[in-house]
Amino acid sequence: MTTTNSSPDLVMRSPDQIERAMADVGYSIVIGRLSGDELGVLVEDARFRDDLSRYWTLHPIDGAWSYYVDGVWSPAPRPTGMLETPVTLPVMTPLISRDESSIEQSTSGARAPLEALRWIVQGTRNAYLQGSITAEQTRMLISQYVITDRHGRYWTVGFRSGGLHVFSETEWRAAQAPPSPEEIVDLILQITCPNCRDILLSSSKCTHCQYETSPEGRQGLEDLLVGLSAYLSHGADALPEPVADPWRPPENFPYMILACPECGRGDIGPLPACRFCDPSPQLQPVMLRSQ
Repeated sequence: MTTTNSSPDLVMRSPDQIERAMADVGYSIVIGRLSGDELGVLVEDARFRDDLSRYWTLHPIDGAWSYYVDGVWSPAPRPTGMLETPVTLPVMTPLISRDESSIEQSTSGARAPLEALRWIVQGTRNAYLQGSITAEQTRMLISQYVITDRHGRYWTVGFRSGGLHVFSETEWRAAQAPPSPEEIVDLILQITCPNCRDILLSSSKCTHCQYETSPEGRQGLEDLLVGLSAYLSHGADALPEPVADPWRPPENFPYMILACPECGRGDIGPLPACRFCDPSPQLQPVMLRSQ
C-alpha cells in the first residue's frame, strides 16, 4: 500500500519543552500581549499526540494537562514520553539540523545494499523519535534511498515495521522475498550512455549522440526505463509506511479561548470580563480555524 502524508509538519517534543513553550504563552496572556486571534492560533497548535494516538493539551496559565479519551477531555497526569507536536508551536529549544552524512555513514565499508538501507531507515527513524528532525524532513530523507533491481523494480524498508517493500506498477507492496545480490543494479550507471554519458531516454539508441544499444541489452534497459517512469509517476513522492498518521485532533478544547470586544486582547475562560479595560466588557468566544 502506498501512503502519502496529509498532515501538517510534526516534530517530537518532550513534556518539558512543551511546558516551557506553554508557560511563555500563559505569560503573554497575563500581561495582555496577545490578541484573541493570535491566542487562537497558538492554542490550536497546542495539541499533542502520544504513541497511543491520544491527543493531549496543556492549559497555558495553570499548567494542567488534559487528554482526549472517549470523546471528552479529561484531566490527566503529566505524560512521560515524547509527544508529536506541530512544528509551528513556538519552542525555544531549536531543532537539530538534519545531518545526512551521519546517517549515510552506515553505508560505508563493505555493507550490502539492503543492509545499508535498513541502517539508514532505522537511523532516520531514531532521529525523528528523538525530535532531531521533523516528519517532513524524515519523509524527504527516506524517499531518497531506494534500491533498484535489473527488472526495473524499486525496493525500500518500511519506516515503522522495518519490513521490505517493493514498488510494483503503481504502488508499494510488502515484499515476500528480497532481491538477490545479482539482481541489484546501479540505476544511473545502467541508463547512462557509454558514449556521451547522457541519460538514455530510449532502449534502442541515445537521443543525444545516436549511439545504438546492443540488441541483447535492449530488453533489460527497457525494463529499467519503464520501471523508472512508473516510479517517478506514482512512487517517488510516497512511502510504503507513513512517518506520522494524519493529524486529526479534536476540534474543541477543555477551556474557552476568549477575546475582549473593546481592546481585542485574548484570554482563557471562564474569565467573564476583560481584565484590562475599565469598564470591563464581557469577553467573547474566539472563532478558531478548525471550527
